[in-house]
Amino acid sequence: MKYKFFSENGKNAGVLYFVSLSLYLLAIVFCFYAGVSNYILGWMAFIGAMYAVVANDSIQIMGTFIESRRDVKWYGKSLVFGSILALLYLFSWIASSGSLHFGRLDSVSFPEKFTILQLVIPAILILITGVKAPISTTFLILGLFGGRTILDMLYKSFFGYFIAFVAALIVWFVLSRINPDEYNKEGNVPSSAIWNVIKWISTAYLWIAWLVQDTANIVVFLPEKLNVLELLLVICSGFLAVSLVFISNGAPIQSLVSEKKDISNVKSSAIVDIVLGTTLYFFQTLNQIPLSTTWVFLGLLAGREIILNIMTGKDKYLDSLMKIGRDVMLAFFGIVISIIVNRISSWNIFQ
Repeated sequence: MKYKFFSENGKNAGVLYFVSLSLYLLAIVFCFYAGVSNYILGWMAFIGAMYAVVANDSIQIMGTFIESRRDVKWYGKSLVFGSILALLYLFSWIASSGSLHFGRLDSVSFPEKFTILQLVIPAILILITGVKAPISTTFLILGLFGGRTILDMLYKSFFGYFIAFVAALIVWFVLSRINPDEYNKEGNVPSSAIWNVIKWISTAYLWIAWLVQDTANIVVFLPEKLNVLELLLVICSGFLAVSLVFISNGAPIQSLVSEKKDISNVKSSAIVDIVLGTTLYFFQTLNQIPLSTTWVFLGLLAGREIILNIMTGKDKYLDSLMKIGRDVMLAFFGIVISIIVNRISSWNIFQ
């Protein structure tokens, strides 16, 4: 079954989505005020964070893969990428004597008592994902645990959008000049076996890079060191989150990718992954300030969309600009929510 959360055919799934979210939120609020232990509350928040972070960031990591490999069953995709998650987490757990955050939480301590806002932030993120607004999960979640300043992350994210936009203009200008026939054809260009293999590899590379970068946003609710049973619970939660994303084909946020030009072609989407991965690597070596990888991805898609319309003479500039403008507005909506949450986190009512 393919869930379409906000289409006419997916009204029941949409209702289920928000009913489940409401019950999850009520459970956390009830347990918090009932005096449930900080340890249990942390695990409850972690379960929501695992799905929320993976689902919101799925457009940049899994988005092009979902579009280009719809022929592969969801359980096959889940097995591959869930196994990568399990092996990476097992490696980190062994190498770091029980921790899974890859050093990104070295300056953050497990709080003696969570605030109610820290606990419900995964539910807020799930809601934001439901209205198709991409957001920096690093800023929204880690910002409540003593992360970097808002302005530093915003500046780097905007700069990331610009660099990715320019990189896309250059890369797809060159590609469209090298092989103009490929980009002038209507519909999907048949992919070769080699590009199918490259697509799996490029997506796996992005998935690993993302896990190393953003796992901290998920496990910040857990103790610094995990035992074997806790590790298994984390891995099972990861498998479940990945499976839900693939079962729903990335819905509801996947539409930000689906409408982009030629993105369902395996070769095109593999190149997107490679360019995105290279851009993210550049920013990882630039400095340690977190940035919204979603903004980098949207900048890449925007530059690609514009240059391909120019080079192919499709005369769809207005349509492309409207799509790009809408994506930016949704991303700004996410930033506004992040800033509001960060500012009110110190209010006594949320302590």
